[in-house]
Parts: sequence; structure tokens; C-alpha cells
Amino acid sequence: MEGARLQQLGVVTAGGVGSAGNSNEPGPSKSLTALETTLSACSGAAITTLFVTPFDVVKTRLQINNQGPDCSCCSSERPSSAVLRIVRHEGVRSLWSGLQPTLLMQVPGTVLYFTAYEAARNAVAARSPQSLQEYAPLLAGGGARLVTSTVVSPLELMRTRMQAEQALLRQGMLGGAVALVRREGVAALWKGLGPTLWRDVPFSMVYWLGYENLKR
Repeated sequence: MEGARLQQLGVVTAGGVGSAGNSNEPGPSKSLTALETTLSACSGAAITTLFVTPFDVVKTRLQINNQGPDCSCCSSERPSSAVLRIVRHEGVRSLWSGLQPTLLMQVPGTVLYFTAYEAARNAVAARSPQSLQEYAPLLAGGGARLVTSTVVSPLELMRTRMQAEQALLRQGMLGGAVALVRREGVAALWKGLGPTLWRDVPFSMVYWLGYENLKR
């Protein structure tokens, strides 16, 4: 069942992401199957996550350490010093804290985002007058990001909490999520969703509008 589901997502992603790139230019991407295209996108997201996660951990720790009157000793700490401190006191593996929710957020989220964008763009373009079809990417980009950010918001929250709190990291993603829900309620899993949407939705709208217009 998982293979069939992945291939179904791959068909949409290959037709969408592949065609959204260079639809008028021949290239090796046209010879890729739907499954290969999906696996390529997921592999790219996974590899990027492995490299970027340590930077996210350091950023989160610096933001937390710089808060409050009792943290003046760390207020001017450099990222390199933060890396050494984390490795010295918590081990190298701590630089990849929250990797599990990050992978679960990035890999399926990438497929969901591009699939939702392609479906929304085609639907909006099909139902809009000719004069307004050029704005279909604007609405589709915002809608796709709205859906994706809402779906992956609990995973993003768990990633941040696991990067910031060693106690939560020791509990693991599921154990930490259950403890968080018991302590703060189900709505706590979507904390910070509002600012995330204000940041990501307008960016996606402008990005896709500019991309589609430049592609023409």
C-alpha cells in the first residue's frame, strides 16, 4: 500500500514539479519515471536536512540562551563557541537533536507542498477568466503553503522543543508529544502557527508568481 501511495504521489509530483521546471527544454529529467522523480525530491530534502540540522540546533540554543536576565554570560556567545559548548557537554549527536521530526516534516512536506501547488494552480486557472489566469500561481502558492504549514506544524514544534530541551529529547518524539499534550493540551501542538503562516504564505505567493512569470 505504501508503494502504491508513493507512486501515486510521484505521478503528481513528477507531472507538476518536473513540468514546472523547464517544460519547453529537453533534458534528462523527462526520462525519469514518476517514482524516480519523487525519490529524488525526497532524497534531496533528506540530505539537506542532515546538513542543515546542526545550524538549526545552534540557532535555537543561541536564541534561548540570549533570553532572560540570567543569561548575560551567553548573550555575546558566538556560533562557533556554542557548537563547542554543545559538543563538550552533550556530545556530537546533540547537534542533530530533533532530526527525526525534521525528516518527517521535510520529506513528506516537500511532496505535499508541490502536489498541492500543482493541483491548486490548475484548478484556479481552469476556473478563472483568461485575464486572471496569470495570477493563479499567487493563490495556489499561498494555498499550498497554508495547507503544508498547518499539517507539519506539530512536527516543527516538536523539532524546536527537542532541540531546545534535553528532557524532551530523551523522551523521544512520540513520548515528548504525548507529554506536551498532557501538560498543555492538543492545541499546544500548533503553537506558533500564526507567525509561521505570516512568514511563509506571502513568500510562497510572491515566489510562485515571479517564478511562473519568469518561466514564460
